[in-house]
Amino acid sequence: MHDFIVPFLKDTDQIRLSGNGEPFASQHNRRIMKATKGNITPSINLHTNAMLCDERNWRDCCSHGRVNEIHVSIDAATPKTNAAIRRGGVFVRLLRNLELIAFLRSTGEINRIKLSFVIQAVNFREMPAFVALGRQFGADEVFFSNIQLWTQAKSADQYRAVQVWRNDHPMNPELITIMREKKSNDPIVSSGNLSDKAAPSYASMNMP
Repeated sequence: MHDFIVPFLKDTDQIRLSGNGEPFASQHNRRIMKATKGNITPSINLHTNAMLCDERNWRDCCSHGRVNEIHVSIDAATPKTNAAIRRGGVFVRLLRNLELIAFLRSTGEINRIKLSFVIQAVNFREMPAFVALGRQFGADEVFFSNIQLWTQAKSADQYRAVQVWRNDHPMNPELITIMREKKSNDPIVSSGNLSDKAAPSYASMNMP
């Protein structure tokens, strides 16, 4: 850490933590944040599920003005769906920590908030409610993306069964209807990897 990583960071503009796990749960990531604490550069982009993003962990690892963006992966807008997708996730805790994140954004301690949502059969009906959640907590961007076959957690057939963005999925017409609703068509929404062949993008729906 102190012989290689910290000296290397002196010429680094930005650190991204982490995209492959909860940064506050990783002692390695926490050491990196603490080792650079007090410095404005490098700035930090955090990718978190917000379960551990509470005031104690924030003050322990971060400092004023150095977090550029906090990207919160949620994939749900209700406790029931959150429990189905994020096993062990506590929706009440998520909302409480989102309140902290929103406050930090309002005071300038965070420059940007991004909430992300991976669309699948169990959650796509909550897309409009998720946009409203983003508005409630002052998100700069609400990011939707399609679930893809990228791990061994499911078989190819199991992934196919939840991929509502596919033209041949029986729920795809309902997904398109939801995406065209006024509540879903919001300037803060980003369409991610939504395919024009599977469903119209939010960007195209914003056009006259």
